[in-house]
Amino acid sequence: MTEMVLNHYPMEHMLELLKKDFGLDNLDLKTIFLWTHKILHTMASMPCPSLSGVVQIDETFFRESQKGSRNLTSPIKNEERKPRYGRIPSKYGTMGNEFANVVAAVDQRGYCVAKVISLGRLTEDVFIETFDIHFRDLSFICTDANVVYKHYCSQKDILHYVIPSHYLDTLT
Repeated sequence: MTEMVLNHYPMEHMLELLKKDFGLDNLDLKTIFLWTHKILHTMASMPCPSLSGVVQIDETFFRESQKGSRNLTSPIKNEERKPRYGRIPSKYGTMGNEFANVVAAVDQRGYCVAKVISLGRLTEDVFIETFDIHFRDLSFICTDANVVYKHYCSQKDILHYVIPSHYLDTLT
């Protein structure tokens, strides 16, 4: 069941396989739904790994969503949060306070830590508070040119490699 959840099997497919392969004829979709959420909840509560050696770090942004909420609250002070229908662009750009900032770090062994950091831009204090506990014996950190990573590396005396913006062009 865990393997099926990790591989994003549709619940109907999980139900069919469990009935066919294990003879669990009394299962229904509600049970599969509840089991799936128990597995996901358990996985979310597992401790994150320690990252070591060469670590690559980058951030991405997702527009915050309050889907299903009857009372929308704005992440921007003194501004009303209106419902968004379709693709209405942000007037603050893709790194504004209405976007959740997710930072992901992966080491050479493939261990990964990804966390929602904040709304808006990444700050040094929040990065250190969130990620410093996951780093052990780093050889160097490989990132984009975000100044937060540069300051972190100089503060911790870690080598810092910045991937140039034309990186893909140099490979071909």
